[in-house]
Amino acid sequence: MKKLFLNKVSTSELEGGIYKLLKNLPHLESIETFGSLIDENSVNSFGKILSDNKNMRELNFSGATYSNKVAKEIADGLMRAKMLDVLKLRNAGSIEGGITSILYNLAFSPRIKLIDLTNFNISKNANLCEALYKLLKISGSLEHLILNKTNCTNGLTRDFFLALGENKTIQSLHLNSSK
Repeated sequence: MKKLFLNKVSTSELEGGIYKLLKNLPHLESIETFGSLIDENSVNSFGKILSDNKNMRELNFSGATYSNKVAKEIADGLMRAKMLDVLKLRNAGSIEGGITSILYNLAFSPRIKLIDLTNFNISKNANLCEALYKLLKISGSLEHLILNKTNCTNGLTRDFFLALGENKTIQSLHLNSSK
């Protein structure tokens, strides 16, 4: 199996079993958790799979609900997930504090190509705006940054746009605001 799609699943229902499930899928390339609830008891499993599975190419936590602690565990796993190409966190506003760690760790990822933060309220989060700036400044692989409906245009600094101009790999920046 190459793709695991968890639609409206609560990982607490899989307690103790999510890691067993994921580790027995050595060819897994993609995890999508649309509308799922990822609880703190099972997040270590996701972090461990992200760091252990060398085939993981795409992580889509769009519409998922999880805490900042969960986001930080995922960030730790992403630091070691050197093959990841795509990260989608559409409609995942429940991790406002943890997203900065995720973005910072992805800045050092040698293969990340696309990050999608659609419908994530960035405008009032100075730390998140700084993390986006650092991502563009450091990343040597990011090609597409999607910030649709994030209301970020007022929060992004001059440094962000300078880093955008200096970045050699970025091909598209999506800024479609609802305001």
